[in-house]
Amino acid sequence: MTSGRTNDDHIDFFVTGDPAAARDTVEAALFEQQFHLNWQDDWNATAERGSKGANFLLGGLVKYLRLGLHIMSAGDDQVVVRLEAESSGTYVGQSAWLGESIGNHQMNDELVTLRSVIESAFTSAGTLRDIAEQ
Repeated sequence: MTSGRTNDDHIDFFVTGDPAAARDTVEAALFEQQFHLNWQDDWNATAERGSKGANFLLGGLVKYLRLGLHIMSAGDDQVVVRLEAESSGTYVGQSAWLGESIGNHQMNDELVTLRSVIESAFTSAGTLRDIAEQ
């Protein structure tokens, strides 16, 4: 397991047990971090925190984060919980490149925090086997 994160597309948490229990664990951890989850089905969701509109209008003063969450069976009693960065914020105007750079940095910082929070949740549940970042 690695402890840092730079420019990765997703984090996979490999856990044991029931997929529904893994879903409940990660959902509680994200809720604790102020994320709202919109489930597309039982195993795929979008997790959002902040206001997309306020971020568009006020830029870096208001954070908006959107993450993909996917719960996948990986065989006998194995589950992969994937967390994907889907947004780094919306930026417009002449300084869009700077805003995007700041947004990417903020997203990386948030993912480092979320990795730790979710790792702790699965460790506390006694189900964490490994973590991979790609």
